[in-house]
Amino acid sequence: MAAPPSDHGTLDLLGESITLDFAGLETPAWDAAVASADMPSGPPADDGLVALSLADLVPDAEGEVVFFDESGLTEMAVIPDGQLLDQGIADSHVTVGGIDVAGMAFYSFDSGVTLYLPADIHVSVFPG
Repeated sequence: MAAPPSDHGTLDLLGESITLDFAGLETPAWDAAVASADMPSGPPADDGLVALSLADLVPDAEGEVVFFDESGLTEMAVIPDGQLLDQGIADSHVTVGGIDVAGMAFYSFDSGVTLYLPADIHVSVFPG
């Protein structure tokens, strides 16, 4: 039997792990989507989504941020600091910090930031 999900996630920035606390957050079920430019800025305040603002993160020397989740998070909102250029599943790749991101979902933005996260997390990208 699998262990129950924890209520935190870990974000790796420049080789340093930062724990994110998701205790008490509820997230509704929804499908992965990429928001168009005419959508409102950010997720609705009352939808309960965990929102990650890329402007608040410090990428590594290659512009990469890796998000690890140990909480069982299944969906989240990303508020970029630029336009989404590409998304998909990463092929064989190791970050500057030595993290193998092969098989992780990636989202690349025109700001030069690429976000990697577990492929089983559904992501909505909202304009900033």
